[in-house]
Amino acid sequence: SARVSPDLPDVMSYGLACIETQGLDEEGIFRVSGSVPEMNQVYSMFQSGQFPDMDLVRDVNVVASLLKRFFREMPEQMFAPRPDAPPVPAAGGANQVDYLRALLASLTAEKRKALYALFRLLVKINANRRENMMDSGNLAIVFSPTLGTSQAVVCGLIDHFDDVFAPEDAPRLPAEWPNIDRNSRCS
Repeated sequence: SARVSPDLPDVMSYGLACIETQGLDEEGIFRVSGSVPEMNQVYSMFQSGQFPDMDLVRDVNVVASLLKRFFREMPEQMFAPRPDAPPVPAAGGANQVDYLRALLASLTAEKRKALYALFRLLVKINANRRENMMDSGNLAIVFSPTLGTSQAVVCGLIDHFDDVFAPEDAPRLPAEWPNIDRNSRCS
C-alpha cells in the first residue's frame, strides 16, 4: 500500500495527524499513558502493513503512547550519542540556536524530516499549554530519553523551532489524512 507521506513512516503520519487534529488540548498529552492493549493492537496493524481506522482508537493518549513507542523502538535513536559532541549551551541566546542548527545538520535528511514533523507538533502542543498543561519543559522531560538527547536540546528545538529547522527539512504531508475524522475524538 502507498505511504501517506513519502517522507515519514505511516505510524508516524497517523500519530501526528491524530494528535494534531484531536489532541492539542488534551491535558497531559504524551505524559498520560494510553491503554497498552489498544496501543499494541494499533501497532501490530502498522507492523502488518495496515493503516488503522481511527474508529478503533478511543483515546488520543493511546496514539501518543504509540508515537513515543515508535521513537523508542527505532533501530538507532534520533540523536545517537556522539563522543565528540560539544556541550549544550545554556538555554537562550545565539549560541544555543547555532548549536541546534549544527546538531540538526549533522543528522541524515530522513531524521531531520521526522524531527521537523515531531517538533512542529510539539510547538503546537506548547502553544496550547494552558489547556494541556504541557509546556516545552514538560515535553522535554517526556521526549529527551525517547529521542536520546538532553532536555535542553528538546526545549531548544521547541522554543526556537523557526530559527533552527530549515524549510527543506519539512516532510511532504498530505492535505487530508486518511481515516481521521476531525470531528471525532479518536472514537
